[in-house]
Amino acid sequence: MGLAVGAVVVVAALGAGAFALFGGGSGGPYKLTTPETVAADYERQGSGTDDSDLSAAGRKDLQQVPVVKDPHLVAADYQTSGKEMLKFTGVWGEVTDPERGADLALAVIVKTLQDNGTAQAKGSPRTFSPDGFDGDVLKCQSMKFTSDQGSMEAPACVWGDKDTLGVTVMADPAAAVLGGGMSLEDAAGITAKVREDARVEIDG
Repeated sequence: MGLAVGAVVVVAALGAGAFALFGGGSGGPYKLTTPETVAADYERQGSGTDDSDLSAAGRKDLQQVPVVKDPHLVAADYQTSGKEMLKFTGVWGEVTDPERGADLALAVIVKTLQDNGTAQAKGSPRTFSPDGFDGDVLKCQSMKFTSDQGSMEAPACVWGDKDTLGVTVMADPAAAVLGGGMSLEDAAGITAKVREDARVEIDG
């Protein structure tokens, strides 16, 4: 359990950090929210956050890589009744290059984890098109976390469209006990559902 929680906490922080590299108002007809329930089974733990978490330094970094114009940040932790955990971090605004933004978000998370010796990437990012997904791109990367408690795999997925970028990281404590984890296909399907639930049309 501790390993799974640690994996999500580490990647969650990096997920927010990844967005601090993207180019810093609103724009487009959709925004991201942190609803109480996503993907049918995941219940929000506590309250979600908004772009008040984006520091002045983060906004400066955002302007250096103009992938999202005037980004608004959201983040929330979710958990099922079976203790499967999901961290959602997203940014909405005018996404000038959805595929590049998705690639950068995933690459930053993977590189930072590897540089810190926290985890190792397994294979290469894979592109998925789950049923009902209508975004520009959805990719997932498997990460292997190791500690004194054992090892586990935690998939990190990212989507990109013209209004939003979102990263999900999923961990299953029960699977961690057996040294396994969620498949990338299942993670991609859940991520598509998170996008559907979190992405809402802007009124007016």
